[in-house]
Amino acid sequence: MTTYAQPPSSYLPPDSQPQGINPWLVRLPILVITGGIMLGLILVMAVGGFQLVYAGRIIPNVWSNGINLGGMTPERAVAALDENFSYDDSTVFTFRAGDRFWQASARELGVQLDTAATVTQALSIGHGRGFLDNVIDQALTWLNGESVSPEVRYDQGAAAAYLSSIAAEIDHPPSEAQLVINGSDIQARPANRARRWMSPARWRYWIMPSLHCSRAAKFSL
Repeated sequence: MTTYAQPPSSYLPPDSQPQGINPWLVRLPILVITGGIMLGLILVMAVGGFQLVYAGRIIPNVWSNGINLGGMTPERAVAALDENFSYDDSTVFTFRAGDRFWQASARELGVQLDTAATVTQALSIGHGRGFLDNVIDQALTWLNGESVSPEVRYDQGAAAAYLSSIAAEIDHPPSEAQLVINGSDIQARPANRARRWMSPARWRYWIMPSLHCSRAAKFSL
């Protein structure tokens, strides 16, 4: 009887050798998870750093009256707005009655920029809500920008005082017909009806609303 020895496994054909697990099937998930954790840590550090840097400051890309207020403290933003706001001094309103006229700037008529209110509104962007909402607002503002309309303060008392001074010059009470004798000179003065050019209704509904919505205006009294 003839016997044959079993050849060692190292001599088996290549297709017959046992196959191991591909190491990348283990490495790839580990790399993905590790990369995700590192990216998350970087984002958390970036967001935390942003909150620290802009705590008490206006976030980037917030504009008002053509000025980029991003990164400014409230005090610096107030100074920048005051320095660049010229509407109250450059806008002139003209009041005309017959051949007489009066001119006054918007500031003289009580129009001023409320810088404190404007800066408060700008500072509230990205700071005034919950943490997640703030982060979303900050990212959107950084990408798209945000414009804050200047808050204009209007003192009706100043306008009324100025217009009252004009009214004192052009309004007059009624007068009866008179016969004035001056020596041999005799003059007859006809009766005049009262004229009130600057009535409160005209101030309230016609002139005053125009003071803070026009670049300049002329009013015929």
